[in-house]
Amino acid sequence: MSPASRQRYFWEGCAVLLIIATIGVAAQGSCRMDDGGPGECIELLQCQQHVSVITAIRSGRAPTSEYARLRRLVCAIRAGNVLLLCCPAESLLPSDCGLTAQPDRIVGGEDAYVGGWPWIAMLYGSPTPSSDKLFFCGGSLITSRYVLTAAHCIYRGDVSTIDLVRLGEHTVSRDIDCENNDFGQQRCAPHPQDIRPESAVLHPNYDRPGCLRCNDIALIRLSANARLNEFVRPVCLPINPVQQMGFAASEFIGKFGWAAGWGSVGRSLFDTRQPDVLQQVQLQVLSCSSPGVLCALGPGKDTCRGDSGGPFVLSDSRGLRFFLVGVTSSGNVVCATEGVSTRYTAVHEHIPWITQTLRP
Repeated sequence: MSPASRQRYFWEGCAVLLIIATIGVAAQGSCRMDDGGPGECIELLQCQQHVSVITAIRSGRAPTSEYARLRRLVCAIRAGNVLLLCCPAESLLPSDCGLTAQPDRIVGGEDAYVGGWPWIAMLYGSPTPSSDKLFFCGGSLITSRYVLTAAHCIYRGDVSTIDLVRLGEHTVSRDIDCENNDFGQQRCAPHPQDIRPESAVLHPNYDRPGCLRCNDIALIRLSANARLNEFVRPVCLPINPVQQMGFAASEFIGKFGWAAGWGSVGRSLFDTRQPDVLQQVQLQVLSCSSPGVLCALGPGKDTCRGDSGGPFVLSDSRGLRFFLVGVTSSGNVVCATEGVSTRYTAVHEHIPWITQTLRP
């Protein structure tokens, strides 16, 4: 019998043996891995980790006993003996993330390179039901289907206030963005992608009584997958900073990261000038007394109104990938006030909620 035939009969046998045990189990939803960690009940072929295990078994790089573990992770069976397995929630996050062409109202910032921050998103719509439509907040693409933003950017959690999420934008007034590289060759980005949001989930403890702007973080599920390319690409999340980035979350303090956005470039509350070109600014992470928050500051530099929800990223110790460590949340009334830092929702402290909320 060929290996493919043995594999087919193995899974069909699993379906027969386990169908009684799985009667009444939801066809899709949350589940628990064998180590107790959060998972998502999805089709086998949608879980890259399980597919990799099967590939390793077939090639002799993993013992056949791994089949028994996969069998224990069966969480439902669909018609036609289609098995659904519990897949680690973080495996829904892409491994090809945080890469940028960036050479080594944002106040005191500078124009970003085309494609420099390929995960940045713009939210277009009405910040409140009575306001005009405009690009009013930022966000970060973390999978081809999800954008992470600030909870306060979604009015009362109603995603209908957001008409579209734009990806791959750089210069708002231009349809096609081009620039010359260091060798004088022109490099152009494709048209930006405008995708309607399907749903939004605010952190359940956002703005709880006595803690204004706590857990200021939300997930927007897009109505269609983003088309990934050099100019539209997810950012990495710090699931395990030591392993992924080469240093612990406690060591973020003192490091320099980057924020980006199209927010106001004026310091005054009444100066609402917004840039046409995506701005970037380098800020230093400071010690912050508030739980679940990162603080960052630069001399005469800051994020400002309109930058809310946008990314604050740190690179790993090798300078190869960028990780989303903060979601722009709040700052001083007068942007870039000397000695006053901006608050960013600490992404690493919200990883469990993020991974448990994601769906395929």
